[in-house]
Amino acid sequence: ILALPLKSEMEEIFEPIISSKKWANYFTHFDDPMTYFTLETYTNLLENIGFKKQTIKEETLSYTFKTQHDIELFLKSGNPRMKGVSESKQDEFTADMAAAIFQANTSSKKPFLSLQMLIAHVVKPL
Repeated sequence: ILALPLKSEMEEIFEPIISSKKWANYFTHFDDPMTYFTLETYTNLLENIGFKKQTIKEETLSYTFKTQHDIELFLKSGNPRMKGVSESKQDEFTADMAAAIFQANTSSKKPFLSLQMLIAHVVKPL
């Protein structure tokens, strides 16, 4: 079973921050290690390397947070963009991203973030 990231709302929320005057200089030479493909592309890649598809589907994983600090901890745990920011500025950068998630969820009582994932159950014949 593979769980692969698809482009999600998180990318849309973070893009204005990353390209802002405040943070853009940190990302001029940043090479995002994440690769986002479509369902069809992932399916073709898996088949091309010899895997047989059992099931493959898109699934939304939603995370709900109680506080902005909870979002900051979530972002620090696995955000590849942190490598682009100097260590002395990482807390401020994370706070800006968490604030953007809060602002994007003003209509909801608890801020949440949805990640689109591709869940693939595949086998490789011997």
